[in-house]
Amino acid sequence: MSPEEIWMRDPAVQCEEELQIYREIFPYVMAELKEAAAKGNVITEGAALLPELVKQMNIPRHQYLAITPVKAF
Repeated sequence: MSPEEIWMRDPAVQCEEELQIYREIFPYVMAELKEAAAKGNVITEGAALLPELVKQMNIPRHQYLAITPVKAF
């Protein structure tokens, strides 16, 4: 697809594709975070750290904070 064809698609489709990419790369991101956490505390940000995925890792609530925009954003 051309750049215009990519960005002129239905926004809902684009959003779901982006979320699927985050779900696919999450295991790799988490592996790197675990490695970094073994050396000390970690502060990170990024869309790939979807709360639904981090929750599956059973990270204690007092060790994890997610700031997410409201749906209207």
